Amino acid sequence: MGGISGVREQIVELLGGDIRFDGVRVISEYSGSMRSLPVRQSTIAVGIERVEFIPAALGGYLGEASGLSHTSREFCGPFAEITLRFDCYRPQSEPFGSHFVESIYECLLPITGVSRIWCDPIRPETQALANHLRILATMRTLLAAGDEAPTIEQIILKRRNTSHANH
Repeated sequence: MGGISGVREQIVELLGGDIRFDGVRVISEYSGSMRSLPVRQSTIAVGIERVEFIPAALGGYLGEASGLSHTSREFCGPFAEITLRFDCYRPQSEPFGSHFVESIYECLLPITGVSRIWCDPIRPETQALANHLRILATMRTLLAAGDEAPTIEQIILKRRNTSHANH
């Protein structure tokens, strides 16, 4: 699935390409797309709330895969539990309906590894003239290293001198 930011970007693409969110601006948290005040358009900002790396029996080794060219490739990377955060903003003139929340749930539930989805109560934000709904979703995923990751032959290992000068 790529790195942690890759997970966030894939979710942004998933929601942004779904017809149920037509007319909703879906952005990545801290994407440079500043939220305009007051909020004039429904917006979902996708962020990472928490990441917990889960130890595996073989360390970071995930296994081997054989390609069509009869070559074998090892995959390495950590197994992680990621809590995604969806900060949803709607102008106060367009209150959140259950269809909005259900649409996010329906988009996320089919994703392999999503184990829990919940939301906080809707809060009014007076400065933004908007209502804010925070939805959280926990998923377990493998963060496999991409093709640009160095191989073990490219990594230079250095020994740290731990001996003391005065014996």
